[in-house]
Amino acid sequence: MMPTYPVTDYGVKPNYQTSQTAAIQAVIDQCHAAGGGQITFPKGYYHTGGLRLYSDMTLYLQSGAWIVGSTDLADYQDFHIPSSIQYLQDPEYIQAWHLPPYYFYALIQAFHEKNITIVGENNSGFDGRDLWDTRGEEGFRGPMGVILSGCQKVTLKGYQFKNSANWSHCLDACQDLTVQHVSIYAGHDGFNLHHSQNILIEDCLLETGDDAFAGYDVSDLVARNCEVRTACNGARIGGHNLVFDGVNFKGPGTYPHISEGTYYTHAILKYYAVIPEQYRYDTGAITFKNCQVDQAYRLVIYDYGDHALMHEAQPLTNLTFENMTINGLSHTSTVYGRQHPLTLTFKDCQITNVSTPFLQYDDAVNLQIDEKLTATAAALFQKTKPA
Repeated sequence: MMPTYPVTDYGVKPNYQTSQTAAIQAVIDQCHAAGGGQITFPKGYYHTGGLRLYSDMTLYLQSGAWIVGSTDLADYQDFHIPSSIQYLQDPEYIQAWHLPPYYFYALIQAFHEKNITIVGENNSGFDGRDLWDTRGEEGFRGPMGVILSGCQKVTLKGYQFKNSANWSHCLDACQDLTVQHVSIYAGHDGFNLHHSQNILIEDCLLETGDDAFAGYDVSDLVARNCEVRTACNGARIGGHNLVFDGVNFKGPGTYPHISEGTYYTHAILKYYAVIPEQYRYDTGAITFKNCQVDQAYRLVIYDYGDHALMHEAQPLTNLTFENMTINGLSHTSTVYGRQHPLTLTFKDCQITNVSTPFLQYDDAVNLQIDEKLTATAAALFQKTKPA
């Protein structure tokens, strides 16, 4: 049986207004020294800065337990461990996005560990408190919510994350991720999955101020039965064998895109393949099936080779929309392969109340549509040369 470490048994106080980072980390370190176990937070509010988890460890929030981020930036650290995200070292992106050298810091962190679990019972979770950092990304972004970097066999289940000061979850270079019944409210990105593989995300609610799903060089992802409301993109993502099944995307966002102050949903899919990174595959394939899309600007944005869009590295070769209900899109989508062949498939889709044309594509695209769309194809789809 896994040994348990209730933090209140070790001097940590619920509903204590002062940050208790050192006391909570001491409990985690004791658990780690004993070979792992469960760190339990009983009902109450626990103010803390950055905490580091280790292998064979469960962070367990009982009903009504909330871990609340410290408002003191000095209470966080990046642990000086290099990230798999290479653009953090690229001078262009450092300057363009105002990336600080300590960018990889968060409320909860683990690096190159295995068997990490975070579980929350009803009405439990984390609050990043929108902590601003004037030296941070874009001159205001503070610590991320959860960073799990290079970890194996990760389970995230049942909790809420509110008001993350940057990405809610950075799960980069991880293997075997399972995320279930997690709710994200406000803040920035929901799940960033750069270089991660073998991922299941199901029955989650993402009401994000920035991209709901994000990442490049992602492989073998299944996201299913999720609800998404975003003030940016439903999925800004690229990779191999990515499937969104039964995910409902509905705009506009509930919470604003903080840097722009807007609520509209930009696109359901905005491809992502930034050039400084290393990629495991030569091509990418993405499928959306059994999904509902309502009230967004565009369904998809893809223009291979466009530097500003960060569509330069791994090309997209297969994009499929199957058994989809697509309604209320106000702007024309673009799919431009630019001499890189791409098969674009619409099968058993219902498309209503959309812009005309609904989608423009170039000669590199092999458009496959079924009889449901044949009668209206000329109005919906337009072959054109990209600018």
